[in-house]
Amino acid sequence: DALIQINITEDKIKALVSTRLPVGTGAPVSAERIREEAEKAGVVKGLSNEAINDVVERSLTGEILTECVIAEGLLPMEGNTRLSLEVSGDPGKAPVPVKTGDVIGTIQSGEESGWNVLGEPLMDEKGVMTTGKNIRREDFEENSIRLIAEKGGHLVLSEGTLHIKDLLDFVGDVSMASGNIHYPGRIIIDGSVLSRVMVNGGEGVEVTQVVQAALINSGGDVTIGKGIKGEGKAVIRSQGQLTLGYAEEANLLASGKIVVGKTLMNCRVKCNDILEISGKDGKLIGGVMKLKDGLICRDVGNERGAETVISFGQDYLVENQIEQVQKEIAKIQEFIDKTDEMMEKLEQKGSSGKLIVIRQKKVDALRIMEKKNLKIFLLREKFERHFDSEIKVSGTAWPGVVFESHGRLIKVEEPLKSVSITFNREKGCLEKKPLR
Repeated sequence: DALIQINITEDKIKALVSTRLPVGTGAPVSAERIREEAEKAGVVKGLSNEAINDVVERSLTGEILTECVIAEGLLPMEGNTRLSLEVSGDPGKAPVPVKTGDVIGTIQSGEESGWNVLGEPLMDEKGVMTTGKNIRREDFEENSIRLIAEKGGHLVLSEGTLHIKDLLDFVGDVSMASGNIHYPGRIIIDGSVLSRVMVNGGEGVEVTQVVQAALINSGGDVTIGKGIKGEGKAVIRSQGQLTLGYAEEANLLASGKIVVGKTLMNCRVKCNDILEISGKDGKLIGGVMKLKDGLICRDVGNERGAETVISFGQDYLVENQIEQVQKEIAKIQEFIDKTDEMMEKLEQKGSSGKLIVIRQKKVDALRIMEKKNLKIFLLREKFERHFDSEIKVSGTAWPGVVFESHGRLIKVEEPLKSVSITFNREKGCLEKKPLR
């Protein structure tokens, strides 16, 4: 006889049928046999006559079928207003990305529940949809509850429960073959991140091995078990703390602290907290550091005079904003220059109508330019604010090292042993003292 196999999806929302052709005079696939097998599998609701008949017709033409949907449950958001979603997508059919604090939707109490293909309700005994981890329920209006995402991740409806999967586990190396990874929650990669790929984690990224010339962007902490071999192209952005073993030729940006186990070599770093190279042999060799709250390190530079520039005591994220606005101003100025050229040509041709239009565009651009220049002025004032900070070098700062704050410099000409560098706001200069 023809083989008929019924499978039920993990969330019990769909029943699937697979068929194989009969041998010789064996009985073919029929609607009655499909229903019998479905009943044996526990499917009691949601069977579709149309879907079953389609399977029978295709099987009779000699087609082998695999996992065709023959039954579907009724999700609470379908056919009524029991659950009103405020996110795009259907978590019963595919995971829906959400961020921390997102309003998922509102649910009404005291109404008939949805159900899965086994006939089980998708709401609890009070007529309210059951919710699992990472979803907060808040009283909203009369007889309704608002659902709030407590963590970022994927919103799913599984086994009658709405919950957020906040962690993505990836086993192996992230490469061009595997593709980029984007996830609104936390990402744990049990392997390395190879060159020319991107990992974007909304609430944190952890890599157990090495990061090559790749881009990692995180709305939370970033942890790299071994280190970074950046080839001058790696970019690591963390809105929390960045923790790693070592880094070579990488660009590191962190809103929180940066903690390094061994060595930073030839890196560009912007940190809105403190850079701590915590190992006993912790070394900072070469590169440009911009550290709001300062540095704790054993050795800075090396005997060969590696150029190492360390700025501290200012908000370098504000400096980023200044650089961005400057780029915008340059583009506006380029546009204004082009309008001047166009107006000169139109004046020669006597095209007064087009000339009026171009002149108005220039006036609009000049107004925008004025606003951008004011923004630059305010940002520069903000950037001049000083933050209490200190450079602590417990070993040696070698010649080739430059300490800078507010445009004041200390250029190391002779090795400095066990030294502290601070900015004296009253005198407006940098001071070096023996480290306590």
